[in-house]
Amino acid sequence: MHDRSEGQVKTRQLIDGVVPLVDRLVGLSRLRALRPVTRQALALIHTLRH
Repeated sequence: MHDRSEGQVKTRQLIDGVVPLVDRLVGLSRLRALRPVTRQALALIHTLRH
């Protein structure tokens, strides 16, 4: 059974919007100046997932 509550819809929208940004940050993480930002973003995502 799929949860179609308003909260679930908003969560899906947030995830759909964040994934491309994280993908881009990971791609840019090769640049030394952006590595701390990438680590921060990944830590935030890890926290939200658990």
